[in-house]
Amino acid sequence: MMMPEATGIGAAIAAALDSVLPGAQCLSLAGAQGISEGLSSDVALPMRIGVGHALLRLGAGAGFCAALLARMLGREPTAAEVDEMGREALAEFCNLVGGHLAGHLGEQGLAVTIGTPEASGAIGGCAWQQWQYEGQQFAIALQEESTA
Repeated sequence: MMMPEATGIGAAIAAALDSVLPGAQCLSLAGAQGISEGLSSDVALPMRIGVGHALLRLGAGAGFCAALLARMLGREPTAAEVDEMGREALAEFCNLVGGHLAGHLGEQGLAVTIGTPEASGAIGGCAWQQWQYEGQQFAIALQEESTA
């Protein structure tokens, strides 16, 4: 896959998150063990980067989804709204981060196209970065996809 080195990806992800969610704090850039703990939702955004394929994945719990909904609605969501719209809010957030990530990677000379975010259902299997926003943790990863 023609992708920038890991530090370039990490910096591009951090810049994309800062563009979409100012104030988010990175807790760890290394792959986290036991990342599935507390993360009930996982969405994946297919991306073509250069000649390779990847998934931008976001994992979060209900608290983070509620914080996203509050930003989108301009008010605190009800528990029913979090249950009903939490995963959709996470998918929209993933789409926004993916768009900004594509822009940052494009500045590095890589052609990037993105697909539509979908529920992933599998939290494990890649090197996650842990982040926090308004006291709620979420995780993000760019996972190379094999095309074989």
